[in-house]
Amino acid sequence: MKKQNLADLCPCGSSLLLSNCCSLLLNGEALAKTPEQLMRSRYTAFVFNDVEYYLATTHRSTRAQADPAAFLEWGKQIEWKRLEVKAVSKIVKDKGKVEFIAWYIENGKLACIHERSDFEREAGTWFYVSGKHLPCPSIGRNEACICKSGKKFKKCCGR
Repeated sequence: MKKQNLADLCPCGSSLLLSNCCSLLLNGEALAKTPEQLMRSRYTAFVFNDVEYYLATTHRSTRAQADPAAFLEWGKQIEWKRLEVKAVSKIVKDKGKVEFIAWYIENGKLACIHERSDFEREAGTWFYVSGKHLPCPSIGRNEACICKSGKKFKKCCGR
């Protein structure tokens, strides 16, 4: 697992310090209050290659499908760039949905996970159940870069 610098902004994009955001969940000091908060903390777990948190927050009905070794190996090859939360549904009967785009670079190429995820709360704890993958949006070469560097895409992550 990559070392967490608690003085840095949280990778989830909340604009909070890591120490006041996802670190509290990853370290077991707090539970996610909403599906969006759990999804953001799971993104942060991916950034830090925290397989324990990834597994602990995966619903028991789909946890057997998770591959911890693959998670760890893939995490070594990825540079996470940005999380965009696109939509959050209302919570109905302890179930919720979050649509997000997680941008990353793998083998020098920009890619994304665009997913509409299903979450379920059991005994007060939220879990990721499953997700439907959606197509990644295209980015024009002259558009602002997805990483928020202020540069054009072609001069930053789009190289």
